[in-house]
Amino acid sequence: MGRRASALVVAWLVGLTFGAARRSGLGRMVGGRRFGYVAVEGGTARRAGAVRSGGFRWAVKVALAGRWALNATFAGLSAVKVALAGTIGLVAVVLYSGPASAHGADAPVAVNYVVRVESVSVPGVTVRAVEGGARLELVNRSGREVVVLGLQGEEFLRIGIRGVEENRASPTWVASRSVSGVAAGGDAGAAPDWRAVSAEPRVRWHDERARELPARSWSVPLLVDSREPGIIRGSIAAAPAPATGWWWAGAVVGAVALGLLWRQKVVLALAALGGGAVTAVWIVEAAVLAASPADGVGVQVLARLWPLLTAVAVLVVGGLELFKRVDIVLGIAGACLAVMVGVGDSAVLRYGSLAGPQWGRWAVALAFAVGVGLAVAGGARWYRSVEPTPQNAQTDTAI
Repeated sequence: MGRRASALVVAWLVGLTFGAARRSGLGRMVGGRRFGYVAVEGGTARRAGAVRSGGFRWAVKVALAGRWALNATFAGLSAVKVALAGTIGLVAVVLYSGPASAHGADAPVAVNYVVRVESVSVPGVTVRAVEGGARLELVNRSGREVVVLGLQGEEFLRIGIRGVEENRASPTWVASRSVSGVAAGGDAGAAPDWRAVSAEPRVRWHDERARELPARSWSVPLLVDSREPGIIRGSIAAAPAPATGWWWAGAVVGAVALGLLWRQKVVLALAALGGGAVTAVWIVEAAVLAASPADGVGVQVLARLWPLLTAVAVLVVGGLELFKRVDIVLGIAGACLAVMVGVGDSAVLRYGSLAGPQWGRWAVALAFAVGVGLAVAGGARWYRSVEPTPQNAQTDTAI
């Protein structure tokens, strides 16, 4: 599941929360004092109340849960709540897809190749691959003016004692605005349109000459002091894949173990606190590693805002669970964490080269395990707290 699809699923869960609050009253839904079968549909409630044993019991429960979810999402909502839920969903999708102007905002969390920089011909100039090879970083400490030449031989970037300037007329500059490098525009024959982007002689950019398999050598030409040629040389090789099956197996086992502890309120609260905190730290550290003079930590955090807010929400709900019963909210928050981070960033479990912190696999596996475990445990606790008593069941059958 991609990041945008993950955002859509989370947006649906947000809409589900509004629907449940509207149909049943949030206080009753959270507290679990009254939300029986009668809250679905009269006919369905009568049949469900009558079937209390045998092989059909769990099938009825699953059917009721699905029926309640559909009704709560699509029925009984005021226009204001529908608009609010829809707005939240749209904002989530837009934010998580990343602003197009943020150079590193669309970098993958992991890739299956390794970009290596093997040599730079200009003394005092260092180049390295960052963000899992999504961008190159050049630092000029030579005291000379270094120009990076573009795909068509045009002047693309200028790095000197005054900092970094980029040629907005360059076709390579247009293509470098996204990691895909497919954008069209610019004119290699036009006069350069230099724009200052940083006062520090350090720059990062997407360069399709040094990206993706198959394994090969690559080079980027330079021009020093407007007359002396230079070059950056490197190679691309396949990155050894991690033990994907073992990572997923561990995450699933952790989720099952946490789900089986659904009666332990304190354990669930501590799991939410720990899972939310670890995920938030991982996201912030990834933003710090991706920051550059042209797009700082704030821009990178904004590009990761939705998963960060999800992690913070799980952290907050975990704190609330220590003092009051918020079972269904805990379950929904866990589901959001599992979808947005555990599934949305699952590339770190499949590919060998990580764009962020090297402990990212632990963070994503933990997010999936804690998220699914909280979803199961929170749902079980909520269901047990609202299951009708025999007296209520008889009342429902009489409707």
